[in-house]
This record gives sequence, structure tokens and C-alpha cells, in this order.
Amino acid sequence: FNTNEVDLSEYTNGYLKFSLYSQETLKVEIEGAAGTKNYVNVCTTDAAWEEIAIAITNFPSVNKIRIYWMFSITSFDGALYLVDQVRWSDTAD
Repeated sequence: FNTNEVDLSEYTNGYLKFSLYSQETLKVEIEGAAGTKNYVNVCTTDAAWEEIAIAITNFPSVNKIRIYWMFSITSFDGALYLVDQVRWSDTAD
């Protein structure tokens, strides 16, 4: 029994949204029950702040009823990046 899981099934057809400042492609990941993970590569924002919206349908193998990691972002080579205003939303705009 894991008390850290979150039910985000209401966003199954929604979006993972955040503001991003980066100079390289980054890996955005969510994790569900039993270690199921999916990731999406997000292209550089060319050193400018940009609003990113990723359709939750891009994470097909993750059970949205039992989310353990709602958002994870990593650099492939350790480059600097900044993230703000992370949220799950019903709409892309």
C-alpha cells in the first residue's frame, strides 16, 4: 500500500503543462503503479521562456488512477534548465 499515489484519471484526456527555459532537449516523464513509466522529449526553447503543453495521451502505459511521479524532467547531459508553473490541466490553452 502506497500512501503517496495520486488519482489523476480526470486528466486522462488533458495536458501536462509547465513553463520551460532550456537550451537543449529534455526528458519529461511520469510514473504510475508498479514502476510503469512513459516519457516525452521536449525540444529546446532556445534560451527563452516557453509554455509547454503535453497531451496526457502521450503517456499511454501509465495508469492515471495511481500516479506516483506527476512530473519529472531531466537533462541528457547536465545542461541548465528552469521550470515553473507545473500543472495538469483539462485544456491545452
